[in-house]
Amino acid sequence: MRYDEKKKKGYWMKRLLVMLWFATLSIPGFGDIWDDANAARKRGDFPTYIKILRGMAEQGNAKAKVNLGALYLQGKGVSQDFAEAYFWLILATRQIRTFFAERDEAASKLSPARQQEVHERCKKWLEDLEKRRQAGEAPANGGQRWPEKNEQCE
Repeated sequence: MRYDEKKKKGYWMKRLLVMLWFATLSIPGFGDIWDDANAARKRGDFPTYIKILRGMAEQGNAKAKVNLGALYLQGKGVSQDFAEAYFWLILATRQIRTFFAERDEAASKLSPARQQEVHERCKKWLEDLEKRRQAGEAPANGGQRWPEKNEQCE
């Protein structure tokens, strides 16, 4: 392996570690859920960790979306799936305005047609989230509020 390939690999591993560290931050209203998620991750119980992340991500939590996208991008605890990584990272970058490099890396592994499919899935996901928010459905994220519509928009 050439030096520049090793250097690039090291860069992405550092980015992954930063993203995973991002998940360990204590968030008001998510403390118990994040504690459970981190405990599962630390003991190597990725099915539980991913289940918890997916639940929080489905409720609109940006940090959970980032971490879920990173896991799919790297194939850590799940089968590597660039479309799934791209999906979660698109949604995450709409809220927190970072991790664009990871989103773009996932996109580069997909055909333009597959990218368009993922964008359509994102659009439907955002519409469904808005419907749940407007219907007054209680978020299943430890009492945390739904993200506001403008927090989901570019």
